[in-house]
Amino acid sequence: MKFKTRRYIVKRKHAFQFAFYGINELLQESHFKIHLIASAVVVLSGILLKVSFLEWAVLLVCIGMVLTAEAINSAIETTCDLVMPSRHPLVKRIKDISAGAVLIAAAAAALAGLLIFLPKLYLWAVVLFS
Repeated sequence: MKFKTRRYIVKRKHAFQFAFYGINELLQESHFKIHLIASAVVVLSGILLKVSFLEWAVLLVCIGMVLTAEAINSAIETTCDLVMPSRHPLVKRIKDISAGAVLIAAAAAALAGLLIFLPKLYLWAVVLFS
């Protein structure tokens, strides 16, 4: 039983190493960097505007959703480039659809952010300009 437990732990360690390698690869992608910057702005805004626990939960799920969508989009595009290095209408369609999925996630996250931040910004502006 000891051998199986040790082997299991080693496999999990390798799985995490590969996952962190993948995240490092994502950090090379320009669109992923843009989403990270937007995420940092959201987190900073959440801190400054003192969002509630539930609002934090919504914001963090939205951030995770957008970053995950961008990661999957990058994986799909890389796979397409590997399988079909030359231009092909189906590859273009696949890439466009996966980019559209990121846009849908980002738009939903932006709407959620507006619902959370606009009332707080309005109150802040009322206090500031009264």
